[in-house]
Amino acid sequence: MTARGEIPPARFRQLSQIAAVAVTGVGVAVLFGWWRDIALLKSVLPGLVSMRVNTALTFIVLAVSLWLLQREDTDLVRKDRAGRLGQGLALLAVVLAALTLSQYLTGWDLGIDEMFLRDIGTVGDPGRMAPQTAVAFMLLGMALLSLDVRTRNGGWPAQHVSCMAGAIGLSSLIGYTFGASLYQMGSLTPIAVHTGVLLMLLCLGILLSRPERGAVRILTRQGPGGDLARWLLPASVAVPFVFGWLRLLGQRAGFYDTGFGTGAFALVTILILAGLIYRSALALDRLESGRQQAEDELKRFFSISMDKLCIAGTDGYFKVVNPSWEKVLGYSRQELLSRPYLEFIHPEDREATQDEAAKLAAGHDLISFENRYRCRDGSYRWLHWTATPFLEQGVIYAAARDVTERKQAEQQIHDLNRELGHKLEELAAVNQELEGFSYSVAHDLRAPLRHVDGFSKILLEDYGGEMKEEARRLLERVRDGAQHMGALIDELLNFSRLGRRDLQRQITGLNSLVEEARTGLRHDADGRAIEWRVSRLPYADCDPAMMKQVFSNLLSNAVKYTRPREQAVIEVGQFLSQGQTVLFVRDNGVGFDMKYASKLFGVFQRLHRPEDFEGTGVGLALVQKIVQKHGGRIWAEAALDHGATFFFTLGAAEAAPQPTGAPSEVRDGR
Repeated sequence: MTARGEIPPARFRQLSQIAAVAVTGVGVAVLFGWWRDIALLKSVLPGLVSMRVNTALTFIVLAVSLWLLQREDTDLVRKDRAGRLGQGLALLAVVLAALTLSQYLTGWDLGIDEMFLRDIGTVGDPGRMAPQTAVAFMLLGMALLSLDVRTRNGGWPAQHVSCMAGAIGLSSLIGYTFGASLYQMGSLTPIAVHTGVLLMLLCLGILLSRPERGAVRILTRQGPGGDLARWLLPASVAVPFVFGWLRLLGQRAGFYDTGFGTGAFALVTILILAGLIYRSALALDRLESGRQQAEDELKRFFSISMDKLCIAGTDGYFKVVNPSWEKVLGYSRQELLSRPYLEFIHPEDREATQDEAAKLAAGHDLISFENRYRCRDGSYRWLHWTATPFLEQGVIYAAARDVTERKQAEQQIHDLNRELGHKLEELAAVNQELEGFSYSVAHDLRAPLRHVDGFSKILLEDYGGEMKEEARRLLERVRDGAQHMGALIDELLNFSRLGRRDLQRQITGLNSLVEEARTGLRHDADGRAIEWRVSRLPYADCDPAMMKQVFSNLLSNAVKYTRPREQAVIEVGQFLSQGQTVLFVRDNGVGFDMKYASKLFGVFQRLHRPEDFEGTGVGLALVQKIVQKHGGRIWAEAALDHGATFFFTLGAAEAAPQPTGAPSEVRDGR
């Protein structure tokens, strides 16, 4: 990946590949010139030294080696083969250069100089490359062989070795330009002009083949450093070279003498280098201004932040703290920096803090951690930490947020929950006592009521004929009251048992429960004109026995309160409301006044006189309790003398798939 603020290394590798192609092209052109005896291809200009055949061949070998050693290939096998071939070619170039040098040192003729073509009429030994060229080839070959080798101190030998070869090429060009004998050692074979150029080009190609490493990396950097390197390094070579050459040409042409030429050269060089330095200074000034602005903004943010920001060392001391520390804890900045931060931490939190500090020292980020810091007044504040280490600098950047109020609120909530739990336990105990009391009272009342009813029946049967009409009527009223009281007690017992009973859930078709409830009401409905409208109802996850009780009570009320109607209509159906199934039981009975709806589901609450409609006042309370145990709710809508509708739901999970073929509606005109 490319680091932020860097030019992608791939761009420089492309330049390296271009250099390899260019060197290969020139080497092939020189060989073609020797084959066809074209002087221009061999020596560039008439009268200049020709590039030897072995020199051209070695350039081609080194250029192909450079190309192969930086080849990108997704196939690792092919890439490895290319790398081995590239190193083999580099080794071949080193061997050829070493053999050439051995001939100069020993005076032997190994027969390698004119192996391919006979060299006639050239300066120096026939067919033999210059000794400086051989040395440069050895250096370039060794650079390619050690291209990915790194020393213990982090250096890259290939860069230094290739620069030495480039210096040989540059010295030969300077020699040609200024008429110095830098391109030839005595009477030995001199270096050709294009040989010097290609040596510098190969040096540059090797350096740019690994631009992310060593000294070359500065070239990839964006910003003043990279700009300076990319501008000044080429200028430091080109400006003295070009203007020195122009000065020499002017002097040789007689345009001016040596003193004028030297002064003009110095003036032009100073102006150009001064311009480059001024441009670089402007870039550095812009960078410094931006850095200073960013630093000022950071200081302002650091100062006004309500969070406690700090830089801590791995030695256990704060290095920098923002003003929020002084405001919250009450210590001065000097006190915070001069003492180990563990001294400010609650004793119970020190071990955990040391564990987290050890993780940070090992290079792990701290995402969430809380501990208590002591204030100057002796109180403690809860701090929530996030931190990240920078091990190279030996520091930790951290931010702490004061969460004391949250911790206090959490403690209050914990205390309230604990107190609420105790209250719930007490309430559950009271409810259990009440249920037990209700059950006991209701159960114990049944025996005397049976006595009252039984003895009243005996009196009526055995002595009814001897009683006056009024006495017999009153005794029947006593018996009716005892039976009514018995029915109330039975309802109370059912209501009490319901509170202790757990739901026995199973998937149940609600239409079957409605039909069972209707069957139980046949006696009450005999002789009446009742139209039943039962729509297709869903299957539900419910307690079948309890749900049957719900439908029984609601349908019983509908049958009872439609008694004054010549044609009673009772409807059972469903609809969707906000994605939830709502069931309803509707009738066209006497209805009720909605202002009394709040009393509808209370125990023993009745909205009609007992003389008009019998009942205990417990049935709807029982229905509400069953619906609530299923996680649902129940409500009613009615109008006086215009019927009533009871709606209820069974919670979020009441609906189940409706089997195909289920009846959509049942009509019964009984």
